[in-house]
Amino acid sequence: MRATLLIPFYVTSLALSVAGLSPLNAMVLAVPVAWAVSCGRRGWTVGLIMLNMLTLSAGRGSLLAGAVGTLVSLSGVPAGYRTRRGGWFGEVAAVFALAAFAVLGLQMALYWNENLAQWQHFLDSQASQITESEVAEAISAWREYLPYVVPGSIFAGCYMVALLQTQVLFGLLRRMEPDGCAPQPQGRFILSRPADTLVWLAIAVLAGLVLDYFRSSDAVRFIAWNLGIALSAVYWFNGLGIVLFGLEVFRVPVWVGVILLGLLVVTSLQSMLLVFGFLDTWFDHRLVLARLAAARAQQNPNGPEDNGPSDEP
Repeated sequence: MRATLLIPFYVTSLALSVAGLSPLNAMVLAVPVAWAVSCGRRGWTVGLIMLNMLTLSAGRGSLLAGAVGTLVSLSGVPAGYRTRRGGWFGEVAAVFALAAFAVLGLQMALYWNENLAQWQHFLDSQASQITESEVAEAISAWREYLPYVVPGSIFAGCYMVALLQTQVLFGLLRRMEPDGCAPQPQGRFILSRPADTLVWLAIAVLAGLVLDYFRSSDAVRFIAWNLGIALSAVYWFNGLGIVLFGLEVFRVPVWVGVILLGLLVVTSLQSMLLVFGFLDTWFDHRLVLARLAAARAQQNPNGPEDNGPSDEP
């Protein structure tokens, strides 16, 4: 792969740095690192990490901020190793998300009081801009609940970005000519399913919520609420993948698919994505959709040939 293909990552990182969008500026640079590691190019890996340090330091105007950002971009190292060892799309995305959250979570814990004050100030500023008093009071009321939702929300953001990172990484690897060094990416987003064992964690979260309701506990609430938000993000995106899978196997026109997805996201129907994603543990909705599409193809033999998705879930 030509080195010029990596330039957009660094231009994007500088633009995000100027806009003050941290840690997105560092998470963008995790993809080139993951690419180098997955291809087994150690020299490239070291060089890209040093370049990340220079880019992030220059973008934020601070060597310390550049160092922290570089640690976030190192999430590409374990993700690259997992890709090189044949990891599936969902596995690589999980590694991206967990590695980035480990750095951000540590930073959040070390500067908890400062971060909490910033979050409260943000809510107050948003409430002051709203003319309706009831809405403003509702926003301000969330100040006391911030510790119970922010860590989980940060992981949800990391997971969303990780899915994009994995999509771009797999796209780069698929564009490379087979040379025996670059791994063949395994799977796609629409075929990725959360591990079945996560359902036990979800059940434990539900038990924690019930316990907190009947016997309030700050520790239980902190764990249950934040884990609940994190798992909700995982299952929501699984539900989105199911919908995209259905659109593909039924060969729905792109414009129709865009309208349907838009309606799902902007309406209360988007909660159904979470439900579908969670119940997929038992019902395997993709398999059901594939069988329905196959049955439809048999009833319409004159229609376009449909060989299904290229990768197995």
